[in-house]
Amino acid sequence: MTFRAIKQILYTAISFVIEQFLMKYERSFGFRVAMDGNCQDKPVETGGSEVKPAKIVGSASRYVKLNVGGWLYYTTIGTLTKEDSMLRAMFSGRMDVLTDQDGWVLIDRCGKNFDVILNYLRDGSVALPACNAFVEQIMAEATYYCLQGLVRLCQNWFESCQWSEEEVKTCRVPIICAASEEKILLQSTSRPAIKLLLNRHNNKYSYTPTSDDNLLKNLELFDKLALRFNERVLFIKDVSAANEVCSWTFFGYGQKVAEVCCTSIVYAPDRKQTKVYCNFNPAFNNKVEFPEARIYEEAMNALLYENVTPTPARCADAGSPSVAVCQHCLSNVFNDEVKTRQVHWKTPSDDVE
Repeated sequence: MTFRAIKQILYTAISFVIEQFLMKYERSFGFRVAMDGNCQDKPVETGGSEVKPAKIVGSASRYVKLNVGGWLYYTTIGTLTKEDSMLRAMFSGRMDVLTDQDGWVLIDRCGKNFDVILNYLRDGSVALPACNAFVEQIMAEATYYCLQGLVRLCQNWFESCQWSEEEVKTCRVPIICAASEEKILLQSTSRPAIKLLLNRHNNKYSYTPTSDDNLLKNLELFDKLALRFNERVLFIKDVSAANEVCSWTFFGYGQKVAEVCCTSIVYAPDRKQTKVYCNFNPAFNNKVEFPEARIYEEAMNALLYENVTPTPARCADAGSPSVAVCQHCLSNVFNDEVKTRQVHWKTPSDDVE
């Protein structure tokens, strides 16, 4: 047997095997494949809608029609193959895609947000709205199409949202050590202000056993009010070396309108003691409390100065027709209010016994 005869027999056997394989492939997928491996134009009748797999290749400027879950889109092959993703594999000939009789490429995904996918492929970035549900949907689609850049963009968006929420909940309370700092803070805001002075290191007198507990109660109440009203009231903590141990000061329009002093001097039989203020007769009761009701009342009164402009009568010292009140009149108004508040808070228990 000659070499040519052996070659002819092998060629015939290989052709038979390939033909049997193609016939089996045709019955499985419903279309005919030529011996060169290219798809023929006419699909095989399968009894249903005419859908055929195909390999789509072409220049980057070639337009293709996409049917994504019933949503129709036009775009170019260059856009779909711009990034290494499943879309590049589908439209570069590496994967078969399903097309209908009108040439629409069928993708079995929700097409509602597919325009975001296309905009990301066109520009390399996309603006995400302030909606968690929408961004979660975009992230799910980006994960399906293997668009790692868009997945990272969604992850960064979620991280920034979490950071923003934590930032909104932050309450900042300035701590001052001098009267000049207090003046600067009051001049820099139009909100009412509440200042708590704490001077526990003032050891001129010894303290009653419950004084430290009441200092903590005042501090806890200050923190509670600051967390609740920090957007409406300026809260200031004073740690300067003052004579007072614990006192509350309330400001409106940048000037003091009320003060609650939480300390008094009690004469013990053998020594003097500094205690937190309370309405009690020290000769009979040594219980110490902090004036919670007074503090709440003055704090609510301070809110009355929120977004309110004083309108006293106009005087001749006003600088211009647009200025309804001069600083002299404004100072007199506040001085009258302060005197009223001081008289209101003077009680017999404030006197030293």
